[in-house]
Amino acid sequence: MCFKLLNKWVEKCSKKASKFGVWQWSVLKLTLISMGMILGAYFSNWVMQYQMVFWFVFIAGYIYILSIMLLSKK
Repeated sequence: MCFKLLNKWVEKCSKKASKFGVWQWSVLKLTLISMGMILGAYFSNWVMQYQMVFWFVFIAGYIYILSIMLLSKK
């Protein structure tokens, strides 16, 4: 039941996000980066303990996004 509601909510948000323009994506990304910086400042000691994990997640995500962008056949 809960997963069905969550799935409907994600689909609804995805439809809205598919209509975003460049300006709206820029604002969204800037907002998320700002939130990450604030959380990093508050939890800096904890973040430094798990620095290698964060680097791994970043590099894996970066390689994944690059593979999608560079290897897509459009």
